Amino acid sequence: MIMSEPLLIATDVENISWLQYILEEFRRIQKFQHPIQVISLAQAENPQHKNVFFYTREFRRAAAFVNKSDVIPDNTVVWLSAEMYVTQHTTTQDNRFVRPYDLFWNAFVFLSRLEEYLLSQSYRSFASHCVLHPRKDRASLRVPIVNILFAEMEAVIRRYFPHLRFGVSDPPVIELSHDVDYIAKSPDLVLKQTVLNGYDIFRSLSRPSDCAKNVKKTAAFFFSRPSYWCFDYWRDLEKKYKQRSVFYIYVCAQPKNLKTWFIDPNYFVSGNTRLQHQLKDLIADGFEVGLHGSFYGAVKLDLLKKEKEILEGVLGRPVDKVRQHWLRFVEDKTPYIHDALFRYDSTLGWNDRVGFRSGCASRFHPFDHHNQKPFQYLETPQIVMDFNVYQALGLENKIFVDHMDQVIAYARTCASAYVSVSWHERSCNEDYGWHELYEKIVRENIKA
Repeated sequence: MIMSEPLLIATDVENISWLQYILEEFRRIQKFQHPIQVISLAQAENPQHKNVFFYTREFRRAAAFVNKSDVIPDNTVVWLSAEMYVTQHTTTQDNRFVRPYDLFWNAFVFLSRLEEYLLSQSYRSFASHCVLHPRKDRASLRVPIVNILFAEMEAVIRRYFPHLRFGVSDPPVIELSHDVDYIAKSPDLVLKQTVLNGYDIFRSLSRPSDCAKNVKKTAAFFFSRPSYWCFDYWRDLEKKYKQRSVFYIYVCAQPKNLKTWFIDPNYFVSGNTRLQHQLKDLIADGFEVGLHGSFYGAVKLDLLKKEKEILEGVLGRPVDKVRQHWLRFVEDKTPYIHDALFRYDSTLGWNDRVGFRSGCASRFHPFDHHNQKPFQYLETPQIVMDFNVYQALGLENKIFVDHMDQVIAYARTCASAYVSVSWHERSCNEDYGWHELYEKIVRENIKA
């Protein structure tokens, strides 16, 4: 319950939309029990106002945060400690400020993915691939910097206004999930996976042992014919540890062309009674089903709406979760479509690396840069996917296993932690054998 006594932020910021957004996300994630109001510097002169922080370009009086919100991120970060970094040029040498950097602006830059948004304005896209992200320091993307900045904000409030209260943080949640791309081995999958395996062979030429393993793996995959119907394996594993996951299901709602034949999954839930019965059995057993949006569904409202309606008709119940296939996310289209159709999204992750794409290990409302306000749907950050770890793309898998352990451990330390990990439904069969690390995550979920 929110108490009546507010925390006031007196500032010289002219456009306060972004500031109000980041303060509200802080309040919700950190369980701050008071409203936070942004006021002008003139209003701050009212002697009746208590609990006032200043957020200004020049120091006025304690307690104050430095305002560097005129700094446009140049995709370079500065590390202040082993866990803390900020956007370049957002620090101050004036030690009268409560922190030597702009806490609010940095939290906004990272949570709103301002770097990605600015890139999209130049009509460039990196298709959810970390390797193409504009930021130069990739290691920074494995740190939940927004949660760290919010923890710093909480520490400052507790120091200056100890009578203001915080609630108890919720236990950390690692949401288990499975993208259901293929329920049978098909020619398009064989072609796609062979291309990826071939890339691994090329990138591992300098490591003969790894190269030989990749050649053997590619040949074995090409000629094998295992079952891709793996629902029961995941259900039995998760029930053993008293956990339940989300299965993201693809829906074909329009005729395919060559591009969608190659990119999108190849099954038809509307005509597959076996799959329909399987999904209903999973739901009856406490599992969830979300929509795995198609390639064009990420940019076409009517198409994604039709996919959602077909899946809801099959299940006989509403579907409120979505994750786009290949994590396709187009800044000026996808979030608006999700906002119109769903309560929860889990698309904001990487196709090629583990990490915190939005710098956050908690559910959050994404920011609408065009309209300067938050979207209503909540984002569940996807921080690990099986492909990130096992399809090494030329590097040694152990590196990515270490990274996986690092980001999951980081997430469990954050306030209101709520993140997603994703293992494709087919990945436990002999073609992949990617299930062991997932089992480790499930076991550790119990211990946590």
